Amino acid sequence: MRAISRSLLLIILALSASVVLAEGNEFYKRGAEGWFWYHDPEPEPEPEKPKKKELPPMPAPKPSEAESKEVPKGPPSFSVQWYQENMEQVLNRAIDNPTEENVAAYFFIHRVMMDKANQFAVSARKVSMEHPQLDEMTRKAAGGAANRLTEKQQLTILSDLADRIARQDGAIWYWYSNDVYSKKMSRIVKNLRNQTGIPVIAFSVTGEPPAGEAADWFPDYVIGNGNAARRVGVTHTPALALALTSGKVELISHGMMGLSRIKDRLVIAADKLNLLEEDELNIYQGRLPGSDLIDPDALPEFEGNDTDKILEVMGETFNY
Repeated sequence: MRAISRSLLLIILALSASVVLAEGNEFYKRGAEGWFWYHDPEPEPEPEKPKKKELPPMPAPKPSEAESKEVPKGPPSFSVQWYQENMEQVLNRAIDNPTEENVAAYFFIHRVMMDKANQFAVSARKVSMEHPQLDEMTRKAAGGAANRLTEKQQLTILSDLADRIARQDGAIWYWYSNDVYSKKMSRIVKNLRNQTGIPVIAFSVTGEPPAGEAADWFPDYVIGNGNAARRVGVTHTPALALALTSGKVELISHGMMGLSRIKDRLVIAADKLNLLEEDELNIYQGRLPGSDLIDPDALPEFEGNDTDKILEVMGETFNY
């Protein structure tokens, strides 16, 4: 056991001596590095820092809505729209501060618009001469002679209408009460009956006979039960309607009204009951034969207000 230990010890010592010798030789080989200084290891290279990405340049700020919106231009100077927007201001300025300059400015733009209106009137006369369909003189007679002729034709039409109403046993229904308006209206209705010959049936809404002289004018008055009035749509007195024995009734008027206006409405009611001949309504109203009114519902629709398009529709309407 001792022999093995001694042998093992010798082997260990031999190995240790060889290691020391090797390290000593290595030490002497590094003599240039110095013997008396601590030898620092070479520093490890620092890791490269990642490069920052360059951001794209910021876009220039957009102008605000107030800056981007263009100031709307006003209407052309001395146009009708300009006149409507500025005339009152110019006038007020001239009144508040009546210097010669302010007053002259007002009268100048007033003169401009008067001249524009005169130019329009001259052009309108030319257009009416070139386009008879647009001339009101071809639709309705005017002047003293024309008015007298119209009145004569109206009497003829009313006389013929009275005959047609009589043939159908028709009459004018008259609702009255004893208020002041009915008393005045009774005289007008009496004159209507005398001038046209159309019979009148008086209805008392109060159950009383006509007051004063009207009792002699309408002795055969009828005490109304309200059925006829409700049927026609009478809401207050005095009231008139044109009735036929066929059961057709057309309301003529509510309230007090003059004789000429009642006649006009009587003819319109007769036209609704198909009691007029062709063109009689136009003639009675003073319009010349063939001057029918334009039916707006029959006109074509189009967008905008282009002059050429309007003239195209006019040509189609008048069969140019």
